[in-house]
Amino acid sequence: MTISRLIPMLPVKSMPASVEFYKKLGFSVERRNDDWHWAMLCCGDCRLMVDQSINVHPELPRPNVIYLYPDDIVEYHKQVRENGVNVPDLEVAFYGLTEFELTTRTETGCGSVNPMQQAHRSSWSCCR
Repeated sequence: MTISRLIPMLPVKSMPASVEFYKKLGFSVERRNDDWHWAMLCCGDCRLMVDQSINVHPELPRPNVIYLYPDDIVEYHKQVRENGVNVPDLEVAFYGLTEFELTTRTETGCGSVNPMQQAHRSSWSCCR
């Protein structure tokens, strides 16, 4: 048996705000159901679901880390910045990948609550 794809479904505070955030990262909406507060997003062959309805206990810690692997990390980094996302400079990690990390905060409506920081916290490591 092999697994041919993996589609994460993230619990989010606001599905519409999350969709807008991921659009800035280059994703588009493949399917969306506002009654369910759910959307399937895509970028190339990658898929990601955001779902407000499964976030029934937003006060509980639920950190998320998502790795995105663009074909050209330098060009993707430039595109994300041009789309208005404040991202750090590219770095070469100790394991050899060139990457940058995005961390959401409460105002984005994305991610999950970390009560120790009193902020939403999700990380996206974009690397190549």
